[in-house]
Amino acid sequence: MTSHPSRHTVTYIVRIWSEYLDESPPRWRGVVLPVGEETPLHFAGLGEMLEIIREKTQPPIEKEDKP
Repeated sequence: MTSHPSRHTVTYIVRIWSEYLDESPPRWRGVVLPVGEETPLHFAGLGEMLEIIREKTQPPIEKEDKP
């Protein structure tokens, strides 16, 4: 039987803004702050934002020792 990891909930404050500068379409930038932490994590694209959240939220995968 496969055991599933327990629920892992994390709360974030996310600020997102667009910077037009000389670019069209605009570039999305922002900051992710996990609640309870002091260091903001900056990103320069929505893909980077998702990766930050994925890395912080996904629990570590324990490797099984196989003989």
